[in-house]
Amino acid sequence: GFYDVVPFQNRLVVFRSDGVEHQVMPSLRRERMALTIWFYGSVNTISSSVTTKAHEYRIPPVLPSSSSSIPKSSTENASMNKQDSGGPPPLCVDVDNVELLNHCKEAKIFVSIAAYRDTELGPTLKSLMDNAQSSQRIFVGVVLQIDTSPTTGTKTPTTPLAENNVDTKIWETLPSDQPWFHKQVRMITMDAKHAQGPCYARYLCQTLWRDEEYVLQIDSHMRFRRNWDTYLIHQLLSIDAKATSSDGGAGDKTTNIHITTPPRTMLTAYPVGYTLPNTIPNETRGTLLVPWKFDKNGMLRQKGRLLESPRTSKDDASVIPCYLYAAGFNFARCHIIQDCPYDGELRHLFFGEEMSMAVRLYCKGYDLFAPTESVVYHLWSRTHRPTASSAQPLPREEEEQKMQQKKASHEKVMRQLCGSEDSVRNASQFATVLGANFDNHTIQADAELGRLSPEAFASDKSFLGVATTARTTSSPDRANNTTAQTVPTLDIRAQNLISAFLGSM
Repeated sequence: GFYDVVPFQNRLVVFRSDGVEHQVMPSLRRERMALTIWFYGSVNTISSSVTTKAHEYRIPPVLPSSSSSIPKSSTENASMNKQDSGGPPPLCVDVDNVELLNHCKEAKIFVSIAAYRDTELGPTLKSLMDNAQSSQRIFVGVVLQIDTSPTTGTKTPTTPLAENNVDTKIWETLPSDQPWFHKQVRMITMDAKHAQGPCYARYLCQTLWRDEEYVLQIDSHMRFRRNWDTYLIHQLLSIDAKATSSDGGAGDKTTNIHITTPPRTMLTAYPVGYTLPNTIPNETRGTLLVPWKFDKNGMLRQKGRLLESPRTSKDDASVIPCYLYAAGFNFARCHIIQDCPYDGELRHLFFGEEMSMAVRLYCKGYDLFAPTESVVYHLWSRTHRPTASSAQPLPREEEEQKMQQKKASHEKVMRQLCGSEDSVRNASQFATVLGANFDNHTIQADAELGRLSPEAFASDKSFLGVATTARTTSSPDRANNTTAQTVPTLDIRAQNLISAFLGSM
């Protein structure tokens, strides 16, 4: 559809011309005068070979969802899927219904990635495409926050990039030699010094969506199991089928499943970790997000707990309700972008991004679930990249404005958690099912088990004695949230440091 803007006197229309389809209509009744102002920014070309009409006109490449792609050959797949050693087996999708199987293999997926000066962006894109069962249906929206100063991030014939620079490496490791990169990756590039936190970056990512049926949001440092795309769609459809059949289609009141049309369901989790350069563990068990503690500012922190064993989709107990949200890995139908889009007004918000989305999704009637197996792997260490918190200080007035925006964002999330959101369900119900009291900052005893029995999770030794590190992402939100993982390549020094960290908690 479209919206007509009537040309009244003194009316100002402001929008991103690269992201909003628009047309200036003829004026048939009277003469019209118009003043158009163009704001130019620095657009980075990756190499002389990466030139499209969009680049020539200084706008990010925004392609329609009907764009075709060139399928990869088996040789190309084999050469780009190499990892250091071992690794998990492919995800298995056992579908008897031919129509359902075709949908799982053909439905388009939009992947949202917000990246802040992350050299793992290129390898993440490669892993995403190489391990998809049907890579031609994957479309990616990237917001690349990078240093664009003349000697670092801007690559032009007259100003070469500085040697051994983080931002130089980002450009060099992007898979620009792959046909799908030009046809299936849409990118907005902005100077890192203008970054305003993960919420704003992810909000910009969502403007690159072009009607794909499913939406996957990930961090910019991930690795994927083979067949991840078909598996996620099948998991989501399986959850909907089970929920619809519960109580004759009315929903399962014991797990607060609220059936809607179209179904409002999401898969989300803190993934098990991998290590650089490309060591992916054999771990296939899933994780469940649970409340952890309230910080000094009254914000609830969360952590991931490793489940005892992989669960199969045929197991009646495989559906695990999850009331918390992981910004670095979540998968849902495209309606979520319209029902509960990212709030672009939450600027410089790091702790609070996930809690805001969790309560908003709950109030909108969305039900979140933990995947039954590990689907992706996350790089928990952030030593390979700069973070927003380590950036050069801003001028005093800009820094004060930043702090004011951060405070306003935090206050907005606290209002959401204490009851300002009310639609299908309300914030009070969210607090009840979660087992957390946002007024007196307490957590119920069974909340850290996700309302499951202790036997549902890996042993204490597995959870505490392995790589449990600060939660980091393409934006440094969610630090100190933890996910249990088994990484056999850790050396003794690393294990001792982790044990000392855990012992001080």
